[in-house]
Amino acid sequence: MNFPIDLVYLWVDGNDTVWRAKKDKYMKQAGLLHKDAKTDARFRDNDELRYALRSAHMFAPWINHIYIVTDGQVPKWLNTKHPKISIIDHKQIMPADALPTFNSGAIASCVDNIPALAEHFLLANDDTFFGREHYPYDFFSLDGFPINVVKPKPKENLWTDAGFSKAIAGKRGLHGKKLMLVQKLVYEKTGKKYYCWPSHNLEPFRKSHFTEIKSLFPKEIRTTIYNRFRKPDDILTFIYILYNNALGRGHLTLHKKYGAIPDSCEPGDYRGLNKKTLVRLVKSIFIKPQYFTMDGRQIIHAILKYKPFLFCINDASANGERALQNNRKFFESYFPNKSEFEL
Repeated sequence: MNFPIDLVYLWVDGNDTVWRAKKDKYMKQAGLLHKDAKTDARFRDNDELRYALRSAHMFAPWINHIYIVTDGQVPKWLNTKHPKISIIDHKQIMPADALPTFNSGAIASCVDNIPALAEHFLLANDDTFFGREHYPYDFFSLDGFPINVVKPKPKENLWTDAGFSKAIAGKRGLHGKKLMLVQKLVYEKTGKKYYCWPSHNLEPFRKSHFTEIKSLFPKEIRTTIYNRFRKPDDILTFIYILYNNALGRGHLTLHKKYGAIPDSCEPGDYRGLNKKTLVRLVKSIFIKPQYFTMDGRQIIHAILKYKPFLFCINDASANGERALQNNRKFFESYFPNKSEFEL
């Protein structure tokens, strides 16, 4: 492929006392919030970014440039003089009156404002990792369109206002409510019905598509950007994945656990992919990319067993210090060598 691909990480050091005081101040002002929006696990730093960068250095050396989006924070161990690293402050990409923000969805909605960001880029949280060697065509097909991995969900009778309202109200988790809202908006705009959810991992996007789709949902995106904390009406980046697919500008492939691609996910047509690449994508690229566990032991066992291309070690509110220590030990064993991005 002859186009550059950048990598964007969203990162916060929730252990920083100054930052925590600011967060606590605005949390009190915000009043009643969903429990998923205020748990420490949303902000806690367990040194994941250090190892995420090691994974990129080891397994995706073709990355053109890496942007780390933060709230005035810089990891002490980071080599900020490295030519492939840029720190992007929220102030550079978000409206001043929307700051400070503690909502990753709001921040993600503005990443296309990063100066000099390449047209093709990967968006990641710091708890997502490359597990083994990757190539650009794992994320973008030869036609330059993103390849996004999704998980199928059971068909529901959603496709009316009443149906969506009932489904959204029935979702206990904040993330589930927001995913249902995305499906509703895409259906209303395109008439396309999707029965799938995203895999929580590194995701490919086109900058121009990102900006264009934001302009199609101005009210909803503005609401998201001005939500200082996570709320049910946030618009997730999944909207760019589904809307692009609906327009034939993106490809959906299924989480490996589920085998072949069913009609219910309405996948793209895979223009530009040869048979060898398609088989590799469907059969071996993503092996269980996300496990949500309380102590991290289950996912660590699975990673060591399957050696997945990508994986996510998601923090949880129930994680104690022992679980965090276990995760750090795993990071160090899986990515033992310092990257060129460290001092």
